[in-house]
Amino acid sequence: MKSFSKIAVISTLVAVGFIFSFFLYFLIYLPYKDFQSRADQYRTEYFQRHELMVKKETESIIRLISFEHEQATVRTHTLLAENMKATQTILKSLVGAHGNRPLPTSEIESIVSGITSRNDNQFYFLLDAKTGKLAGYSEAAQQTAGDVRLLQERAVTIHQRKGKGFFSYPYHDHNGRATTVIGYLEPVAGTPWIVGMGCNMDATIGALKKTLLDKIETIRFGPNDQGYFWIFDETDRVVMHPLHKELLHRDLSQYKSLDGVYIFREVTKARESGEFAYSYHWFYPGTEEPGEKQAYVLYYAPWGWLVATGFYLRDLEVVIDKERAALQEKMNGRLLEGGLALVALIILLGLNTWFAIRHTRRLEKDLDEQFNFLEQYKTALDETAYVSKNDANAVITYVNDALCQISGYTKEELIGQNQNIFHGDYVTPDALAALRATIFAGNIWHGTLRNRKKDGGYFDVIVTIMPIKDGDGNVVEYISTRQDITELLEKKEELRRLYHTDTLTGYGNRYKLIDDIREAEGDSTIALLDIDAFKEINDFYGYQIGDDVIREVGRRLREVVGIYDISLYRLHADQFALRCMNHGDIGRYEVAIRTILLQITKEPLMINESAITLSVTSGLAIGQGESLLINADIALKRAKMERKDLLIYDEDFNIAEMYRRNLEWTHKIKRALDDGRFVAYFQPIFNIKQKSIEKFETLVRLIDEDGSVISPFFFLDIAKRAKLYPHITVAMIDQAIATFKGSRFEFSINFTLEDILNDMVCDHFFEEVAANEIGSQVVVELVESEGIENFEEITRFIQRTKELGCKIAIDDFGTGYSNFSYLLNLNADYIKIDGSLIKNLDQQEENFRFVAETVVDFSQKANMKTIAEYVSHQAIADIVGKMGVDYLQGYLIGEPVDKTKLEELLKTHPEGEA
Repeated sequence: MKSFSKIAVISTLVAVGFIFSFFLYFLIYLPYKDFQSRADQYRTEYFQRHELMVKKETESIIRLISFEHEQATVRTHTLLAENMKATQTILKSLVGAHGNRPLPTSEIESIVSGITSRNDNQFYFLLDAKTGKLAGYSEAAQQTAGDVRLLQERAVTIHQRKGKGFFSYPYHDHNGRATTVIGYLEPVAGTPWIVGMGCNMDATIGALKKTLLDKIETIRFGPNDQGYFWIFDETDRVVMHPLHKELLHRDLSQYKSLDGVYIFREVTKARESGEFAYSYHWFYPGTEEPGEKQAYVLYYAPWGWLVATGFYLRDLEVVIDKERAALQEKMNGRLLEGGLALVALIILLGLNTWFAIRHTRRLEKDLDEQFNFLEQYKTALDETAYVSKNDANAVITYVNDALCQISGYTKEELIGQNQNIFHGDYVTPDALAALRATIFAGNIWHGTLRNRKKDGGYFDVIVTIMPIKDGDGNVVEYISTRQDITELLEKKEELRRLYHTDTLTGYGNRYKLIDDIREAEGDSTIALLDIDAFKEINDFYGYQIGDDVIREVGRRLREVVGIYDISLYRLHADQFALRCMNHGDIGRYEVAIRTILLQITKEPLMINESAITLSVTSGLAIGQGESLLINADIALKRAKMERKDLLIYDEDFNIAEMYRRNLEWTHKIKRALDDGRFVAYFQPIFNIKQKSIEKFETLVRLIDEDGSVISPFFFLDIAKRAKLYPHITVAMIDQAIATFKGSRFEFSINFTLEDILNDMVCDHFFEEVAANEIGSQVVVELVESEGIENFEEITRFIQRTKELGCKIAIDDFGTGYSNFSYLLNLNADYIKIDGSLIKNLDQQEENFRFVAETVVDFSQKANMKTIAEYVSHQAIADIVGKMGVDYLQGYLIGEPVDKTKLEELLKTHPEGEA
């Protein structure tokens, strides 16, 4: 009995122990193991989902940088090629004009210098084709291209290999920075010279980098737009960080994270592999709370940029912590229940079975809840990606609803089909073979594909295909996740379209025209249409009306070109282009263009109740290649010069002669500045009431090498185009002040808008007036006053001039777009009535007299003095005197004279009498 009792007791204890162990196993071990499994799975899915997101976003930034970098290089090549075409066209004409005589090197340099000087970053060089030596190069070549010996070496190599073409080479500047030079060279037919042009890409790429950094700094992504990017350069310095500006331009190689990791040393590993992912501890944005962060970096080798982003694991830890707390609370309750159950088993072992069944059911319920969590995790993945599974034979076994929705297939239509149902004709056999080779080897494949929809359409995706292996390492199935990038690619295509489209009219732009010419087969005919006097329309009506005029002309052109096989473009400002594939029928095209010109100009444009009459000039050219556009432009300029409405390009156009004359005048002006042969002449101005000469106007004359005096009519425009005009103004300032210092006379100096906007001219003027204390004698005469009131610089200039005691005169007032309001705004002291109104007053020109009287009347009321110009004889002097004009200027009073004759005049008329 005792033995039985012992056995019973032992059996009971064994049973209780077994059941207790059973309880511990199901109440503690299994829930904890299940928790660990779910946590690991959630962590894996969380990492995969966020890694895919940041990788996709970072790759989109790299694609943006690469695209803009490529476009910058394309634009640079286009610029060099266009400039070389223009140079060759001019040099070809010059070679023909020189006949058998050799073309001087200086003349070639002048032409090439004039073309390359349009861009500060561009340089030129001349190479002797026989010796391979540099015959000349611009100063910019030394500053931009590095060692000219390296330039010579590269140029000779390209010439020997190809004869002509593009070249590039790297070098280190004087600061040790690596840079790249891009150039283009081509022999000059009929000469021993090779012309080369080039530019340094640093300035272009530098501006592009700044634009891209500003743009990338604003980009956000992910939940609540908290994702952002930061960028390092090849020196491991931060070049962009949107949140931590204090890190900019710092070397952070010694910078540690909160857990002691040299985080920025880790970043640079991306230079070896192209990409790199790592984790570290950092403060959450805007807080001092530390947390784990997962980072991802891609390397853009051409610029040495490391583009980085990442995500914090705070959301993951919060979910797992909640799960852990819930499990702990549940386990504490179950331990209490287990203890009570064990006591109950000792009292009544028979209740064990019932108690176990009850708790087994409770466990089942808990397991259902855990499976519910797993289903939610799966749902989260389904909501963020298009998911499918297929077996080892590429047969689809699972698709999520998102994939069905975007593809148009039902699950029943997809499951059991081969994975190729999504490929169609969009995936090439070579690309498909490469994909299969990767995944059949058991590796993950990641790339971009175009998937086919049921209706035959497509959607572009970034795909990740992951092989799933069994315990023996054999692939049993594949899981594919897709991210839709259709909209991104469509936006890229839209950017390409905008690059070729004029924003004002919606027509193709200059880049579109150049591309169409390159792709054309056979001859094309190009007509350039230019609206005459469009600047005056802008100045008179305003730029808004000017834009309306451009749009209306574009609309009329669209209406009339419909009956012809013509493509329409807007190149810039008021210039349109018409292109026709007429295969050499220039006569038919000329008739068409004349008809078009007549149709768009026969009726005035009605813009805001204003009737604007248009005239248009056109230049035509036929041929192939980029020179076609240059020839059409030459024809347009020749048509304007000859005042014709339409002109067809002819190789006999002596454009070279015009360039030669301009070059001769440019050299003549430079020599005259060097020799001091720009001389001030002075014309007297007579006070009618005091009957004496009170002031003089300073006028410029060029003394030629043979001693002849040249009027500014022949050289001022060329001096302005050659950027030499400011130096002439400085010479007039110095000579005028030296002439009248210490005298009692006022003297005026002419200032154009270009002078006022030139800091060198203004600073010199202010310094000389102040140093000589002559401000009370100086009158600043503003010429080209049309539209001058629109510049803030003018207001500041006049204020400074008044502070020095100088006076202001407005020249040529009363014609064109003159108005009275800006006279008050400019605080003028003198108004010079335009000579075209004065010189015919004695011939009963009633309209001229009315305008002149109006100007005088206004001036008297505004307390301003008036000066009548072009007073050539006494009859005119009597008329303007009766009007109330204050001063006379013209040949009746005295012609312009140099300083020597002025001194003789003042000796014979010491009181200034006429």
